[in-house]
Amino acid sequence: VVRIIIFVLYLLLISRMKDIQRTFMYHGAEHKCINCIESGFDLTVENAKISSRIHKRCGTSFLFFVVFVSIVCFILISTLLPEDVTIPMKVGVRLLLVPVIAGISYEILRLAGRSDSLIMKIISMPGMLMQRLTTKEPDDDMIEVAIEAVEAVFDWKKFIEDNKDEFGLIGNVESSKDTDDEKEEDTEIDSVASEETQLNDKDVENKKSDYKKANDNKQKNKKSQNRKVNAKSKDIQDVAVSEDKKEVSKSEQKANNNKAKINKSDSNKVNNNIAADNKKDTATTSNNKALRKNNTSKKTKRVYLEKSSNGMNHKKNKENENIRNYDRIEVDFDDFDDFDDEILEFKTRVRDKK
Repeated sequence: VVRIIIFVLYLLLISRMKDIQRTFMYHGAEHKCINCIESGFDLTVENAKISSRIHKRCGTSFLFFVVFVSIVCFILISTLLPEDVTIPMKVGVRLLLVPVIAGISYEILRLAGRSDSLIMKIISMPGMLMQRLTTKEPDDDMIEVAIEAVEAVFDWKKFIEDNKDEFGLIGNVESSKDTDDEKEEDTEIDSVASEETQLNDKDVENKKSDYKKANDNKQKNKKSQNRKVNAKSKDIQDVAVSEDKKEVSKSEQKANNNKAKINKSDSNKVNNNIAADNKKDTATTSNNKALRKNNTSKKTKRVYLEKSSNGMNHKKNKENENIRNYDRIEVDFDDFDDFDDEILEFKTRVRDKK
């Protein structure tokens, strides 16, 4: 029981993955194509849509049979083996029984596919229920891929022709057999005409009318069956179209949301760029003002220095001229023997300045 629960939980978990869901859709398309052929339909997308996605000989059923048979076999072996058997021996025995279990499971699967007995239906029921997890309804493209795969494997038209009696003449295959039915009707009418010589006119007319009524009933039944098939295909197409519309609307909503996000991001980028440009402009204007102030201060310093240098030079020139004059005066006064105290003080000042 624990093994079966683990197996079911494993299928439930992986069926939530998107890639596995797509794989299960292709699995369903494969089953639909096989059921379409085995039911006697022509292998087309419309006929495959009507067919079931559950099949008796599916690998999912085989895995379920393997789990079930392995449980039964291992229980029997554990009862037959002695208690002092080591664990490596038990593992070895189980590994040796793997091919046996696989063979028994395969034969049960084949028997379930051939037989319609109540016992085999009960045995196959768990595996077919498990297929509701491992198969999903495919779209038209997936069915076309499955059709190409089937046609690459074998000639399904020849298979249907070889098994006409077994399939029961349903669906679009009836159109191919309508000619045979018409031929049979013609032969029956000819046989009636040959019996006209032996029967009375009333009996002949009654037989003809009976044959016509029977033929009309056959044609009505065929038309009703074809109408049912076409109605089912239309319903399936309508459902597929509605699902496609929903997917298109969802994709449009996603696209609009993405556009709105892109517009918001673009507006934010533009605003950020404008703010950055404004910051750069303010920075450049402040830098220019600082440069102008520096330049003006430098100019004022230069003018001040020039003026101060000119003033210093002017003072130096004046002092040099005074010194020259003092030198001349000193030379002139050296020739005199007598001079006043003021002249002596003047001379001392001149010497100090030198």
